[in-house]
Order: sequence, then structure tokens, then C-alpha cells
Amino acid sequence: MNAEMNLTTKRKILRFGTAGVLFLLAGVLQYFDSLVPEKYWLYLNLGANLIFLGLCVFWLASLAERIVRRRIRTALVSVAVLFICLLLLKTIKYNFFESETVKRYLWYAFYIPLCLAPVAVFYMILSLNRGDDKPVPKTWCLLLASAVALILLVFTNDAHQFVFSFLPGFEACNDIYRRGTGYWLISGWLVLFSLIDVLLLFLKCRISHCRRKLWIPLSLFLACLVFCVLREVFDFNSYRTPETLTLVVVVLCESLIQIGLIPSNGNYARYFHLSDLTALISDTDYRVVLSSGRAPAVTREQLKQAERDAIFLDADSKFCGSAIGGGLVYWSEDVSVVNRYNRALAETGEALSEENELIAAENELREKQAKIVEKNRLYDGIARTVRPQVEQLNRIVGGAETKEERRDALRLALIYGAYIKRRSNLAVLEEKETGDLRELLYCIRESLNQLSFYGAACSSVCDGEGEIEYRAMICAYEFFEDCIERALPELSACFVRLSQSGGQITLRLSMEGAQRLVRQREALCGAWTRVGKVTVEEQEGTVYVTLRTGGGTERHDDGMA
Repeated sequence: MNAEMNLTTKRKILRFGTAGVLFLLAGVLQYFDSLVPEKYWLYLNLGANLIFLGLCVFWLASLAERIVRRRIRTALVSVAVLFICLLLLKTIKYNFFESETVKRYLWYAFYIPLCLAPVAVFYMILSLNRGDDKPVPKTWCLLLASAVALILLVFTNDAHQFVFSFLPGFEACNDIYRRGTGYWLISGWLVLFSLIDVLLLFLKCRISHCRRKLWIPLSLFLACLVFCVLREVFDFNSYRTPETLTLVVVVLCESLIQIGLIPSNGNYARYFHLSDLTALISDTDYRVVLSSGRAPAVTREQLKQAERDAIFLDADSKFCGSAIGGGLVYWSEDVSVVNRYNRALAETGEALSEENELIAAENELREKQAKIVEKNRLYDGIARTVRPQVEQLNRIVGGAETKEERRDALRLALIYGAYIKRRSNLAVLEEKETGDLRELLYCIRESLNQLSFYGAACSSVCDGEGEIEYRAMICAYEFFEDCIERALPELSACFVRLSQSGGQITLRLSMEGAQRLVRQREALCGAWTRVGKVTVEEQEGTVYVTLRTGGGTERHDDGMA
């Protein structure tokens, strides 16, 4: 760190020393330009002016780079630009024009930067204690208006000669003139405004953190004042008014930057070293330029490797790199905490591995048990649903004694068996909530096939299709089976028409030999009232039974098989 700070200090001394030497050199050139032959005068004068301009341009570039706050940077850059314009006007006036009128207006133009510079400095002073989001009050713009008024007063001098008075016809106006009241008014305004700027600067310096260094700008300012007085008293040609004023402003502003009253980024290298970062910055050739105090010691090969991918300097230190403008930045990450947690997790994982296997086996067993319970629940539900048909089937088969009775019992058993099979399938599919209407048609057709084997003429037709709730299909199929069972054993023919509309099922049975069903009309309608509307009609020996679903999904059991 000490080496880096010493290097920074040396660079700063070198910059200021070089600027001072160049300033003295420009003064020497400007002193001798009037003592040498005329053919050499132009070279010496232009050389001196170019040095002055180069120093101002360099200071302008450094302000744009160093000053952090936007408003302060804008004000200081404006001051630098104004004094560069002043030096340019001076150079142009004395080196490039012979016309008395042009030279006179270039002389008037000197007052543009002279009047605007104190306003820009005042704006910078007001911005010192204000953030960029808190603008300077607009009432201070009146000061700018006063500066513009003074500039206009100078530029209209030819009409009123209130500032400078000349011989008739402006003869030898650049050499023979007299200062008027306007000149002293402008000079008083400039002196007063400049003193106010200086006073405000020192007041802000006294109440800020840099009051201990107040003597630095104060000493430099007094030295500049002594220099200005000596220049006026002895009237030497080394430095003229534009260079002298520029020197005073630059020295004053730069001293305020160096003591910290005007915030700048000049101490970033020191701050970087004192920070808690574990980082360093290198150039494109992997030479370390800046390093924090906690940065690890690394080799050039490690820097090259870290640019491509992160490397580990040790088990707990990860070293990373990334390209930036003009070089690379590297930083170290402490992964000891992560490693400690990883080791703790590994130990915990090993301790829990056996328990996890037991839990997995237990979960598998529970899953199997849940499947068994679900299957048992489903089987029990199916058994309860078809229990009346199973009992009736047992009675039919068990009551047959003769061969003829066993043959009739077998045919009748096929009807009950088909219903038990299909009703069980619907119970399994009921978990899906909805299904195609054709599922119900398949169930009815299988029952009708067995009824045809029994001896009855059967057929079916379906007029619709679409998704229907399984619960509604189950009720329709149970209703169909109930009608068939009530009509047996005299049933000789059965025609079924199935349709649906708006999610409601219409089931119509046309049966021959179903007089038993007619006698049980009230019982049938009462058992299926909650399912939907049931109608039983008889015309010329044919019984028509219709169910239109739309009520509940439960039936009233009248106790009949």
C-alpha cells in the first residue's frame, strides 16, 4: 500500500511540477517576444499562447474525469471553457487581424468570459452542499442576467462610449482610449462578485471536514494576489491580464479540489486499498496496477487462468476474474462457510440415508396398503350395489330341479350376469365423473343380447352422443334393469331408444308382454322420482316406459327384486 501511495504522490507532484515549468516557460517566451526581431516574434508569441491554452485544456479534461458531482462538474468545466475562450480571443486579436474594428470587438469579447466566470463559480459554490436532485433556486438566475447586461453594455460601447471613449473616428482606438464610468462599474462588479465567491468558498471550507487544510487555498490565493499586484506595479510582459486571471482561478479551484472541499475521485486508489474488498486490477498484460489490502498474492499464470474460469487458491478461497475497460479485475471469494455447510450436509445425509431408505420402504408399504384399501372399498361398493341381483341369481339357480327348469334358470341367469358385469364396470369408471353416452349404449346392448337369448325380441337405437355424467348413466342403466326385472318372465319383446340433450338422458323402452310392469306402475314411478320423470303407458298391448333424467341421482327402493 505504501508503495502505491508513494507512486500516486509522485505522479501528482510530477503533473503539478510539469505544469509549473510549462507556465514559467510560457512566461519566458512571452517576455522575449518583444525583444527579438519581428520575424521571430510570432513564433515566440504563438508558442507562449499554445502552452497557456494546452495547460487549460489539460485542466479541463482532468475536471471532466475527476469531478464526481454533475452540477459541480458542469460549473467547473464552464469556468475552464470560458478562460480557454479568453486566451483564444487574446491570441487571435494580437496575431491574426490588422483591422482596428475587428481587434476592438475582440477586445470587447474579452468581457464575455470575464463576466460569466464569476457567475459559474458562484453556481458551483451553491451546488457544494446540494445533491444533484436538488436544483439551485431560479432566483439566482438574476445574477446571470446582470452579467449579460454588462456584456451588452460593453458591446454597445461604440454607440455611447460609456465604457471606453476614443478619438473621433475611432482613430488608433486599440492604443489611445480612456476608461469611462462603465469600465469602473464593470470592474467593481467583477471585484465584488469575485470577493463574494472567495468569501463563500472559505466559509464553506471552515464548516466542512477540510477546515484543517484551509491554510492551503488561503496561502495560494494570497500568493496569487501578490503576483497580480507585482505584475501591475512592475508591468512586466511575461504574463498579461488573461493569463494572470486564469492562473488565479485555476490555482484556487485546484487547491479546493486537493483539500477535498470540491469532491473528486482522486483518492480512489487509497480507498480501494483500505476497503474490505479482496480484489485487484491488472492491465491487459496481467501486471497488477491496483490492489486492495486484503487481496491474495497471485502469480501471472494464476491471473491468466482466473480470466478464463474461476480457480481455487486453497480449499476455502475461490479466485475469479473478469475483463473491464483497459484491463481486468480479479476478486477472491471466501467459500469456507459454504464448505462447512456442505460438510455438515454430507454428514447429515449419511446419517439420514438409512432412515430415508426406511421411510421409502414405509411409504411404499403405505402406498400398497392405500391401493388395497381403495380396491376393497371399490369391491365392497360394487358388492353392495349388485347384491339384490346376486341374491336373485342364487335363488334362480338354486331353485331349479328339473332339466327344463335348469335350462330356463340358466337363460335368466345370463340376464342378471350381464347386468352385474356391466354395472361393476360402470362403478369402476365412475371415478372419471364423465364419459361418452356410448358407454351406456354398450351396457344396454349387452343386456339386450342376453335377453334375446332368453327368448325376447330385442333391438336398440341411440339418437345422440356426447359427454354425460357417469352417475346419470348409472341411474339410467339401473332403471333399465329395474324395468326388465319387473317385466320378467312374461317379457317377449323390448325395443330401446336412447338419446341425450343438454346433458340429460332420455331412455324409452317399448315392451311386449310387460303387463306385470303396468301393474307395478306406481311402485316404479315412486322408486325413480328423484332420478327424473318417469312415465308408463300401455297402448294395444305394448307398454311404453320413459325416463328423462334431471332430478337427483338416487332411487327409492320399493323392495322388489
